[in-house]
Amino acid sequence: MDPESITEATRWKIVTDKETFEKLKADQAFWSIVALGRAVNALLFVHQALVAHDGDDSPAAIRARYNSVLFSCAIFFESSLLVQGMGKYFSAMPEFRKLSTVVTGKDARRVLDSGISALRNTAVFHFDAEEIGRQLQGLELPEPTFVSAMGQTNGQVYCELADLCAFRTLYGPTFPESDVALAQSDFTRVTSALIVEFTNVAQELIVSFLASKGWHAEALPEAPPQPSADHPQTSQSSPK
Repeated sequence: MDPESITEATRWKIVTDKETFEKLKADQAFWSIVALGRAVNALLFVHQALVAHDGDDSPAAIRARYNSVLFSCAIFFESSLLVQGMGKYFSAMPEFRKLSTVVTGKDARRVLDSGISALRNTAVFHFDAEEIGRQLQGLELPEPTFVSAMGQTNGQVYCELADLCAFRTLYGPTFPESDVALAQSDFTRVTSALIVEFTNVAQELIVSFLASKGWHAEALPEAPPQPSADHPQTSQSSPK
């Protein structure tokens, strides 16, 4: 499959035959590649939440901005641990050396040394009431707000106070006073760029490894055009 033939509408996949897959199932290097794919999925998911709400000031958008940063940092920390353990399988591959450079670079160290190691176990992947209590004890708010919402659906319900405590664990008492400040902060910008770089380079490693093991890309058949709302398709009765 020619990569230049891929357009924005092209759907494609990377596949192999059953025999090759059966052999790889017992390969620990392959296990690591699949785990890396899981890390890529998680990082792209939380990063998309930030991108999708750009310019939106609804409670759902504010919730997405805060949690995108929290989960991006925590998942990147876990991803860096995964990459460290992959060296025994992939140290000879230039794509892996490039990925290792990403997770040991200056921007990565800034995220990894930010306190996210403790935060992931108290307010991201686990929820520690005692840590929340410590943050509440020193919290001074002119207008304490537990929940902000819009309408009657859970899609627009945001528990503000909980995320405020989580970010104080990450940043300390100098935590930005608003989600706008957070979204525009240098830390958020660095984190966002780091996630993009990591996922791009990780995918290069995944594709290179798979190609070496007999996997290949193929395009999916194009879906038939859908009828527009202005010209709905006329249903036909079955022949009698």
